[in-house]
Amino acid sequence: MSLHFAPHYKYGRMDINEDKYMENYWQDKKFIASGFKMNREDISSKLYPKKAQPFIMKQGDNIFIYYELYDESQNWEIGVLVTSANNFPNGEWKNYEKILVKSQQQETPDKNHIADPTVIYYNNQFHMWFDMCDSHWTLGHATSDDGIHWNKQNIKRITTISLDIGTEKEWDSMWVHAPEVFVYNGELRFIYNGTDLITKNYSSGRMRLENPDNLDSKFVKLGRVTYPNSLSVGKASRLFAPFWYKDKLWAVLSSLGEPVTDNYPRLFYFVTSDNGGKTWEEVGQVPGNLWLHSFLNHNGKLWAVDHGEQHIYYLEE
Repeated sequence: MSLHFAPHYKYGRMDINEDKYMENYWQDKKFIASGFKMNREDISSKLYPKKAQPFIMKQGDNIFIYYELYDESQNWEIGVLVTSANNFPNGEWKNYEKILVKSQQQETPDKNHIADPTVIYYNNQFHMWFDMCDSHWTLGHATSDDGIHWNKQNIKRITTISLDIGTEKEWDSMWVHAPEVFVYNGELRFIYNGTDLITKNYSSGRMRLENPDNLDSKFVKLGRVTYPNSLSVGKASRLFAPFWYKDKLWAVLSSLGEPVTDNYPRLFYFVTSDNGGKTWEEVGQVPGNLWLHSFLNHNGKLWAVDHGEQHIYYLEE
């Protein structure tokens, strides 16, 4: 399975007919900074100096931003910011650092790192899937009743990891990481990202739970959905941030740009899927080329938080 393309419009709006308007919905849109950013002094980390990979969601009366926090030695763990939905985004935020931590125990897949959370409220409980690392990256699962206090599930020994890396020549033979979860037709759908051992190229794939009634069951791979040449501009890297807006499923696919000088993404494109993530269609560059890492529909607006400065933006309609 591979990503297919809509025309790539780089400069200004082109003439399009009405039934194609949604394919180019973002063409003249802007994301406006709200004034809030995660790294402001009053909610700065006392333990680790840096935040990254923010994931924003609303549940009940609260809005949560989960994030990985890390130091210069690249020690990763997970924290969360919480505020009242009524006062979002510029009200008081509470910062709960290290809600999920590495085990530091031998022969556990989360020995060295915990990172990159994706969270959903499903069947009356919070569920988080995340990266974890011992000798290589794989995926873990945790549950919570309140979104703040978490329990890791089924993380015992390396033989119980939830997604194995591919064999030597497969596209995910080096890393499996960066999970994403979303709901499609009432079912949980999952994306993950991987890297191969030979070229070090990035791609993305789909996966499903081995037992859909057991959210702690292992994952089964369903196949690759993006390739390094998926984008019409630059080498594609990671597929992330799936969200629903205007009755369509969207996501962001990053590009390493041209020429490729390293593995740091520099360009960001909206893609859309009409079949629950089996195939993705390129639409156009994210307005302002912002590295928007997750999205939230709230009070009639689309909100987003970016990876770099961790500002909260809203879409100007």
